[in-house]
Amino acid sequence: MNILPRIIRLVSLVAFSALYSQETNILLRRPWIPTVAAEEDQSYNKIQSKIKNAQSFVIKQDRWGRNFKLKANGHIEYLLDDLYFKKIPDKENTLLAFHEAMTLRKNGFWLDSLHLLEGILFCERLNKKNSSHVSTIERLATREKNEIINTNSDKRDRIITLSDPYGCYLQDKLKIESSSYSYNFDLSSQWSWIFFSKEDEISEKKESISYQFNYLVKNIKDDPSKKLSEEEKFLQTYKLANNNELYLKKDKVLLFIGLTKEKKPLFNQENYFLFWDTKRGLTEATKRSLNFKRKKLALGYQSKFSKVNRLGVSTEFNIKEYYYWKRGKGIFLALSYPSFLQEEIERDWEGIIQSFKVKDADVRLY
Repeated sequence: MNILPRIIRLVSLVAFSALYSQETNILLRRPWIPTVAAEEDQSYNKIQSKIKNAQSFVIKQDRWGRNFKLKANGHIEYLLDDLYFKKIPDKENTLLAFHEAMTLRKNGFWLDSLHLLEGILFCERLNKKNSSHVSTIERLATREKNEIINTNSDKRDRIITLSDPYGCYLQDKLKIESSSYSYNFDLSSQWSWIFFSKEDEISEKKESISYQFNYLVKNIKDDPSKKLSEEEKFLQTYKLANNNELYLKKDKVLLFIGLTKEKKPLFNQENYFLFWDTKRGLTEATKRSLNFKRKKLALGYQSKFSKVNRLGVSTEFNIKEYYYWKRGKGIFLALSYPSFLQEEIERDWEGIIQSFKVKDADVRLY
C-alpha cells in the first residue's frame, strides 16, 4: 500500500531533474525554449502596457481647440503641446481654466498662470454679483494667486505689467478690467487678447512718467471690393515669392489700450493725446507720408491714414480715439480698422464707449 506514493515521488523527481538540466545546461536545452520564453516576455510587456494605459486618461478639447487630459480620478491637466495657446478664461469653464493655470505654474510659466487666475477671479465676481458666497474655484484661485505673488514679491513691477488688465468671456461679450488703473469696459466675444511675455515689449518706466500698452484683435473678412481674379492671385503669389514671402498678411482690426502714470502732472485734458502721438511715431513728416488727418468729435477724435502693403496696394484706415486724463493718470483707447468696415466698427466702438467706466470721480473725457 505504501509503494505507490513512493513511485509517484520518484517519477516526479526524475522529470523535474531532466527539465532543470535542460534549463541550466546549454548543451541539453531544447532549441524551442528560448523562442517561447521571448514570446512570453513580449506578450507580458504588451499586456502590462495596455493595463497601464487603459482608460487611465482621455484627451479632450476645450472650446478653443486646445488639448487637455481628463484622468480617471477626475484630475485635469492641460497639454502644453503645439495646439496650445493662451486664452482669456470663459465664465462657463472656470474649473477648466483653473487647471490650465495650475499646469502653467507647474511648468514654470507663473506669470501666465497669474494673469489667468486674475481672469478667473474676475469671472467669479461677475458670477456671484452681490452675493457674499465664496465658491470653491474662487477660494482655490485666490490661494494660488497669493502664493505666486508672495513667492515673487521682488518682481512687483513685472507682475503688474503682465497680469493687468485681465478679462473674462461672458456669453457673447468679452469683459476687460484693470485693478491698477481702476477701469473696465466690454467688447463682443469676437475679440481676442494679444499676449506678451516680456514687460519691456509693452512698458517703460521713467523718472517722470511710466506707461504700458496692450492690444486686442478682431479678425475680419477681406474687402469685397478688392476680390481678385485667378490671374491677379497668380501675380500676387509671384510677387510675394520674389520677396521671399509665402503670403500677404491680412488687415486686422486692433484695439490699443495705452496707460500712463505721472509722478507730477505733465499733461492735461487738452494735450494728453500728444504723448501717444509721440509714442506712435506720429511726427509731422510721418503724418504727411501717411496722409494722416484727425478731426475732433463730440467725444474723442477720428483719424484717417493710408496704408500701402507689400504689393503696392493702398488701403484707407480709420482710427477711433478716446482719452481719459485726471491728476496724472491717463487712459487711451484707439480702435484702428479698414474704412470698408465703418458700419460694423461703429457698433463695436459704441459698445466700448458706453460700457467704459473709471472708478475715479470727475472723469474727464475729450
